[in-house]
Amino acid sequence: MLKEAVILFLDEHGLIPIFGEPAIKRNFLLLRRLGIKKIIVLGRMDLYERLSDISGLGDFIFYPINIKKEDVLEEMIKGEKVLILKANHIVDKFSLQELIKRGEKDICVLEGDSEEPVFVVPKEDLKKLIHIFLDREDAAPFIEKAKKIKGIAGLPYVLSQKEDAKKAEHMLIKALSLEKRDTDSFIAKNFDRNISLFFTKRLVHTSVTPNQITLTGMSIGFIGAFLLSFPNYWAQLLGAFLFLFCVIVDGVDGEIARLKLKESIFGHYLDIITDNLVHVAIFIGMGIGLYRKTGNQLYLTLIWVLLIGFGLCAISVYQCILKKSEEELRRSPFLIKAMSLLTNRDFAYLVALLAVFDKLNWFFVMTAIGSYVFSLTLWTADYLSKKNYSAESSA
Repeated sequence: MLKEAVILFLDEHGLIPIFGEPAIKRNFLLLRRLGIKKIIVLGRMDLYERLSDISGLGDFIFYPINIKKEDVLEEMIKGEKVLILKANHIVDKFSLQELIKRGEKDICVLEGDSEEPVFVVPKEDLKKLIHIFLDREDAAPFIEKAKKIKGIAGLPYVLSQKEDAKKAEHMLIKALSLEKRDTDSFIAKNFDRNISLFFTKRLVHTSVTPNQITLTGMSIGFIGAFLLSFPNYWAQLLGAFLFLFCVIVDGVDGEIARLKLKESIFGHYLDIITDNLVHVAIFIGMGIGLYRKTGNQLYLTLIWVLLIGFGLCAISVYQCILKKSEEELRRSPFLIKAMSLLTNRDFAYLVALLAVFDKLNWFFVMTAIGSYVFSLTLWTADYLSKKNYSAESSA
């Protein structure tokens, strides 16, 4: 498995900030998150101190370019292949991940709008490739024999001046929107993503953190739930649309975290917890509002029915999906689709639409019943998957 990389730090362009962080630090963080254990920086000695002043890089090896002993550099590489890129290369995580994956088997290059691609080469070719970079030779013959991977949104891109930073940031934002196009629902792809990116583009250059955005979104959702608890039509309508807004901008925290490379396990679970707290609050608020509007005790009872149903769904998802290995999930595509359905929040549009026509009671009753149907379906699919696998194994 590819575990080593060489970063060429040949000039100050690697220090150009992208979303507030030097380009070279972005590359360090990306490589670490994609499983690269050893990073060797081949650079100018006068840039070493500038590099040492950058926090959060972790352990790395610095090798001065004025020492012409590439054999020593080659000996530092223990694996069969090595990834090589420049400090001022700007590349997205998705494309770099694909390069590393395919580079385990083949010599590969990741190409974008720039003439200088990112390489994965056998370590015996490292010396030759370094000379191409240092002497500014034509790399075309080297590229021709490699398998080509096309980066998304024109990435990778090479910074050659400070003014390039704006273009590079625009390309990273575009790449972010393209990454999810195959997995996003129709509504998320054509509505949610466009609106969330509108806010992301404006907040990514501020000091606002992803977790602050998560908590703000949760607060908006709670206000929506509070308004839904009123028997007044306009209060419920505003509450439904605040919930919809909360759902639409829910992607902003994740988008900023990925653009600034500030993803964290804490942030991931904070997002999941706040989403579910908002859902529970919305349904409690909706049930109280319907009770206060109609005086029908059934809606208060259905709140408890719904909360128990949510609990059963959580247990079902944990037992039937989260506890399983990737191999087990592959045997049952339905379970993967069920997980996708559960994390899909497009139902917020239905809530807003029914609120317009004053029919929130339809949604509330259907959800109370649907939570039990979903849980039962999940257990049935899990049982059938195990039964079919046992039958195939016996055969």
